[in-house]
Amino acid sequence: MAAGMTLPLLTGGSASATVARCSHGTCIKVIGRGLHVSDVMVSPQFGHRRSGFYFAKVRYGGTNVEWEWTDWIERPATVYMRQLSGRNYPNGVLICAGVEKTQEPMDYADEVCIKVFR
Repeated sequence: MAAGMTLPLLTGGSASATVARCSHGTCIKVIGRGLHVSDVMVSPQFGHRRSGFYFAKVRYGGTNVEWEWTDWIERPATVYMRQLSGRNYPNGVLICAGVEKTQEPMDYADEVCIKVFR
């Protein structure tokens, strides 16, 4: 699994957090407050052309993974992952993203991850 960055989403007050990470030509951006993730976005890293199926997944631990895939995207785009956004997650989940040539649910060597915790 790709190395992850942590997203310390604050539990009180009006503070929120935004974390973006790029690796292997793909970027993931996660915005949230507490353990609530309001937005998950996937895009190509600056200077990279990424054609394929954009995906984001939430790894709850072990083999418990929730996926969201796009249709084939030919040119670089920023994709809002609607099904994984606007939700509360358990402490410590990983949200990962990438762009692949198939929609096979597996761990990809070039995915980029962010860990959500309080």
